[in-house]
Amino acid sequence: MAGIAQSTTSPASATTEKPIYNVVRFLSEGTYGQVSLYESSKNPDVKIAVKQISTAGQSERFVEHIKTEFAIHKGLSKIGGHRNVISMMEMRKGSDCYTLLKEYADGGDLFKKLETEGEQYSENAQCFFKQLISGLKFIHEHEIVHRDIKLENLLLMKSKSNLVPDTLKIADFGLATEYMVDGEELMLVDNCGSPPYAAPEVYSKQGHRGPPTDVWSSGVILMAMLTAGLPWDCAHRKDVDYAAWIDKKFRTDNLWNDISDRALALLRKILCVNVSERVSIEQIEADPWFTFDYAKRIASQKPSARSCYIPVKRTMSS
Repeated sequence: MAGIAQSTTSPASATTEKPIYNVVRFLSEGTYGQVSLYESSKNPDVKIAVKQISTAGQSERFVEHIKTEFAIHKGLSKIGGHRNVISMMEMRKGSDCYTLLKEYADGGDLFKKLETEGEQYSENAQCFFKQLISGLKFIHEHEIVHRDIKLENLLLMKSKSNLVPDTLKIADFGLATEYMVDGEELMLVDNCGSPPYAAPEVYSKQGHRGPPTDVWSSGVILMAMLTAGLPWDCAHRKDVDYAAWIDKKFRTDNLWNDISDRALALLRKILCVNVSERVSIEQIEADPWFTFDYAKRIASQKPSARSCYIPVKRTMSS
């Protein structure tokens, strides 16, 4: 697709008018489609991300899933959006595909940042974590649970100043769902998400609450930022690293060994198997590590050597 037409009234009119967005370059590809960078033909500084999803040979259920993803994401954007959530602009239907137009984040994703830089200083990790929690709070307040919080779905908008941190933005609402209906909280039953980030209750055969699963995933993100590694492959007792975490067993290769006591205390509250004891977003916001002013602390130590030999494990499931 060389360009995207200005009109959005109907598929027919969209093919006859001059495109206002032209393709710049390919960005990424998934199982069912690809994402490319487009720019305005009138102003090259205006850029958007365009996700094309092929529907050729796909079921009606697949098509409905695309529509649901758009409706949820667009709904959040329509009510004003949030600076830490990627904005959804519109969806266009073609003969054998759907095209989603979204806000473009020019700083790549958080996975790439950790892969390139290694573990983050506490002040950097705290800054990104605060933005993640702020975005999740907004999503949950509007009765949506994301269900696929992972490094690859946290995009960064480059700051124009070295004195101002990059802006983190939550993206990809393909697994998002409503968790409230008529004021009643639903118990979710789907086993979905990326294994290293998914909460243990997701794998149970019983229903589970939605928001606490996003909270758990945020804890995995925090640990990844502080250690440049994912703590386990799956939150299941068969995973030795996960078992070591919940049993509080010390091993010399535990990723969390060198995390500060204050940060570790917060992680214990977030990555708590008992959902009723797991902290809420409001409790995270009041935690000593979260409220401590790391921005005033001068970073006088170099990152430890462990970031050089503990890789971040990329998970490609979506």
